[in-house]
Amino acid sequence: MGGGASIGSAFEAGLVDVLTLHLAPVVLGTGTPLFTGRAPRTLVRRNVIPTATATHLTYDVV
Repeated sequence: MGGGASIGSAFEAGLVDVLTLHLAPVVLGTGTPLFTGRAPRTLVRRNVIPTATATHLTYDVV
């Protein structure tokens, strides 16, 4: 669906204020890295919610 590439493009354009990630312990392939080869951004952790099936992370992008 282009998630990693879309997010990377939005980061590069400075359009992201808040980033929410949902991490699930399932191996589906190599995926698309979110933060390689792009301008560095500072992420400030806002919230972490662990559940039985995933960890939900929210960051402010500064």
